[in-house]
Amino acid sequence: MHRLKGPYLWLLAIPLLIGLGSSQQSSAQETLPKEVMRFADVILFNGKVLTADQDFTIAEALAIRDGKVMAAGSSASIARMADQNTRRIDLEGKTVIPGVIANHEQLSRYAPDRWRDELEDLEPNLRDLRPRPIQAESAEDFLAKLEHLMASIEPGRWTRVDVRPVNVAREVWDNLSIEDIDRVSPNNPLMVWTARTSVFFNSQIRQAVQRTYGYDVSQWVGRDGSYLGRGGVARFDFMMADLIIQEPMKSLAHAYRKETEVWASKGVTTWSSDLPGLVTLNVYSQLDRNGEMPMRFGYSHAMGDNGWPHSIGFYERLGDVAGHGTPHLWSIGVSAGPVLRCNSPELAMHFREQVICNYAPGTVPRANLLAKVTAGLRIAAKDVHGDAAPDQFMDIIEAGSRAAGMSLEDIRAKRHVMSLCSFHPNEAQVGRARRLGIIFSCRPAMLRQDANSVEPSGYEYVDRLTAPIKRILDGGGKVALEFDNTEAIGSREGNIFKELLILVNRTDSQGQVWGADQAIDRRTVLLIATRWSAEYVLREDVLGSLEPGKWADLLILDKDYLAASEEDFANIQVLLTLVGGKIVYSEPAFAAAKGLPNAGFR
Repeated sequence: MHRLKGPYLWLLAIPLLIGLGSSQQSSAQETLPKEVMRFADVILFNGKVLTADQDFTIAEALAIRDGKVMAAGSSASIARMADQNTRRIDLEGKTVIPGVIANHEQLSRYAPDRWRDELEDLEPNLRDLRPRPIQAESAEDFLAKLEHLMASIEPGRWTRVDVRPVNVAREVWDNLSIEDIDRVSPNNPLMVWTARTSVFFNSQIRQAVQRTYGYDVSQWVGRDGSYLGRGGVARFDFMMADLIIQEPMKSLAHAYRKETEVWASKGVTTWSSDLPGLVTLNVYSQLDRNGEMPMRFGYSHAMGDNGWPHSIGFYERLGDVAGHGTPHLWSIGVSAGPVLRCNSPELAMHFREQVICNYAPGTVPRANLLAKVTAGLRIAAKDVHGDAAPDQFMDIIEAGSRAAGMSLEDIRAKRHVMSLCSFHPNEAQVGRARRLGIIFSCRPAMLRQDANSVEPSGYEYVDRLTAPIKRILDGGGKVALEFDNTEAIGSREGNIFKELLILVNRTDSQGQVWGADQAIDRRTVLLIATRWSAEYVLREDVLGSLEPGKWADLLILDKDYLAASEEDFANIQVLLTLVGGKIVYSEPAFAAAKGLPNAGFR
């Protein structure tokens, strides 16, 4: 038998030390406060968890603690992370996916319309703004009928009229001036809607704006000082919040909260949009402080375009605020102003109406966007429409960045965004965008919308150019998801999975297939809607996948995301929505069966 001598004698103490260490660890677990050593708050087990991580790992179970993912793995391994205080949810084979990140949505715009009755109970004056349709045979006929209507309305009351039918609305927009509108509406603030982005705002509205702000709003006055009186829906949004609604912190907060509850019930856990007015931001800030935001919101700054006398000066001094905020409300950059539209001559000849390249050299929108890029700001929520529009956008990005002395790496770090994927990009544009680090945000519904904008002779362009997601990915580009469709998503019958299916089978709402060669599989669609969209909102470090340390934003689905038939996929229902581990929506029957609280939209 060998004896241990000298320096080896310490080995005899190992068993004693191990025992002592085990005893001390056990004692520590019993005496340390729960904040130091604690089990999971929630575990989900016995299911199919699509983590959307780098390897697209599919786990059986998930553990959540302090609103973040603690671990994903087998049901047995996750069960060891629970104690008597842990909420256990048996998935019974159901699928879990990360919450959907929907970019470029317009919930602040949808809310006043959807919750109009409740808003009018809180703000009776809003009844004046119910749309009054005027059926006319011509622009002259419309003007005569508008004059007759305005004579019957009490002076001072805000009024909105909508021109019908579409061809007359176009004639009104093309042939009437703000002077024509002013002549028949001398006593009332009046909006004449000829299309979603084509609205007359009469001089009574200009005076209301001047009384509120003390100056004319940027882009409302021509270079010669004349009042233009034309704009789009964004101007209506900021006027609704800043001028018309009397108690926004009560009434608008109610509408915004209700609208976000609807979208959370459909499976959206983060959304992004531009914010046109400071009052709107104040309302969301209040909801955030009060813990009343069921979804996260990344906003792009648009206040300087709509509520400031000199937009360029405003954004030159704003500073780069992208990324700053709270876990539920943060800035993702600035909006670039009106839709950037431009078609090549080859495509333009097929359009139902003329499209003017509104960001051409020498135009006000181009100067505005160029100033924002030169100031070092990140451009997000930028609608880019037409096959020639991406090149104009990237020309401005490069020119502004060059003027600011930025390197290519500096430009790439901004991660500017082009939205819509409407008649773009082609192969060359994909390569150029990849070089500049630009993200494409693609909308499934653009297949139908683009088809409606051209004559049948232009269908080949829809087939080849609209939402070419596979082309972007094959070219090394980045893609995020947007819907911007309140009826398809936010309505009672709306379903995000029906919209996502369009990217898989390339079939629009009318059953027409477009660009079949651009179809992608369901895994890729999920990554676009989650992991890659997190880059759009500058939160990829904490959003977009179910990995340890990321926020526990997730959905439990009633059908298998990967294996369901196309018909079943289009009808997937959300059973539970968690944001930061908190239940923000529970389907009533599922909640009752699992002993969970009733939460969210009903």
